[in-house]
Amino acid sequence: MMGPRPRLQKSDTVLIIPDITGPSMTQIDVSPATAWPATSGGTLKTDAGASSRIGPLVALGRTLSDLGFKASAALDGSGFDPAYFSDPDLPITYEAGSRLLNHCAELTGCAHFGLLLAEGAGAEIMGLPGLLLMSAGDLGTGLHELVRTMDLHDRGAVLTLAEDRDVAVFGYTIVASVAWPDPLNDIAMRIACNMMRGFFGDSWSPAEVLLPRQPPEDPTPWQQCFRAPVRFGAKRCEMRFPAHWLRFSLPAANPTLHRYLQQEAGRLKTLLGKGLVDEVHRMVRATVASPPCTAARVARLLGLHERTLNRRLQVDGTTFRRVRNEVLYSASRQMLGATTMNLAEVASALGYADASAFIHAFTRWSGQTPDQWRRAQQRAPS
Repeated sequence: MMGPRPRLQKSDTVLIIPDITGPSMTQIDVSPATAWPATSGGTLKTDAGASSRIGPLVALGRTLSDLGFKASAALDGSGFDPAYFSDPDLPITYEAGSRLLNHCAELTGCAHFGLLLAEGAGAEIMGLPGLLLMSAGDLGTGLHELVRTMDLHDRGAVLTLAEDRDVAVFGYTIVASVAWPDPLNDIAMRIACNMMRGFFGDSWSPAEVLLPRQPPEDPTPWQQCFRAPVRFGAKRCEMRFPAHWLRFSLPAANPTLHRYLQQEAGRLKTLLGKGLVDEVHRMVRATVASPPCTAARVARLLGLHERTLNRRLQVDGTTFRRVRNEVLYSASRQMLGATTMNLAEVASALGYADASAFIHAFTRWSGQTPDQWRRAQQRAPS
């Protein structure tokens, strides 16, 4: 049933919209300036790439308290005041966030700290992209909108949605450089599961959850959280569920509000000034490890026709193949330089059929074989 007709008010920084789960009004700060710092001249930076809204970290103090720790003492020396985590619209870099969460997990001895932190977080914690999802007519439409606009909430990761026969695959890929990705992946999958239960009832469970972390000593917290098989040590971070759920109507569907939020998302993307090449880079980084990483697939994720994508890239002086190669070269150097993965593992993580294909491509890009490049990096002074 359609909700109340929204009373739409707008400024450059604030949306005042109806609470789409009830009759009260909700005020949400969706200004890009709150998430991405402005330059002294007032032009919004477009290279905020490794940042996100605080979002679910608003529960940090409560989670620490529940585990018997005072937030002020736990955060001492971290560079953050506990009061900073009272506003979900404030920014935090992925590097600082991952470091902080790892510190909290070690301090409390709680390996599943990320799961606890996101216990009460649903779609609404993601700001405007989350509202777009909630107001959509059906789950599939809403999730595609979430994928398309997630950068308004989070510039350090990319979401993907795919259908593999009768299975829907909702993926989360960190594109920022972080030392401790495990709690971030846990948070992402907990929120994904929470929002599904918010739509379809607490008894809802995924078919499977994949996490790219080493198997914990005690997997019970993850199993109890998702109430589904959890595959640790996976190559990707994904939640899988029957694809028929994508056709289900959402309880807060509101076509008028949804159209307005789409317009606002477009306006904010314009204010951010991000170009198409940047968007394609992010989407390619998210899809290289889950083939096919093709222009057609990336175009669908961006809501474009493939010919339109190729034409606009050409106008920007590049091609999809060139962007894809740039992403693969950057990701391969990161893996070779920062991990002990062997060449077969690197090739597989980047979507190559075998190591020889990866070696040939890397040698063409760098003029060195991957082993030669890795040895040179190890000899280089730190």
